[in-house]
Amino acid sequence: MLVKNLYKKIGEAKNWNYDKFITYGYENEYYIQVRQEGMFRVIDIFFQLEDDTQKLLQLDKEILKNKKVIKISNFQVNKNGIIIFPNEFFIVLNLNRLQNILDFVTVRLKELDFKPSLEFINDN
Repeated sequence: MLVKNLYKKIGEAKNWNYDKFITYGYENEYYIQVRQEGMFRVIDIFFQLEDDTQKLLQLDKEILKNKKVIKISNFQVNKNGIIIFPNEFFIVLNLNRLQNILDFVTVRLKELDFKPSLEFINDN
């Protein structure tokens, strides 16, 4: 499958917007982007957090502990969101695996009371 078709496939399956190398939309009120970065797929999940380092550390610890379970190779957390690097290297990001990652992270965000980003308001 061509790379650009991957984003169309994800976009259509999740009813998100899509273009050649990106698809974006909302999952559990959080704004999500799945995009191409070099040879890798990247998942961005945006939230807002008022300087609560404890919550960031707790989220970081939860994801680190479950990296193998949700099949991600790396991630970065900051006060604006999280960037996730799935294990895929220039192969198709499986929709089920993507959904597992999104479910795991968005549920943790809700449990830890992270608010969706105000920069990306869902009009629906």
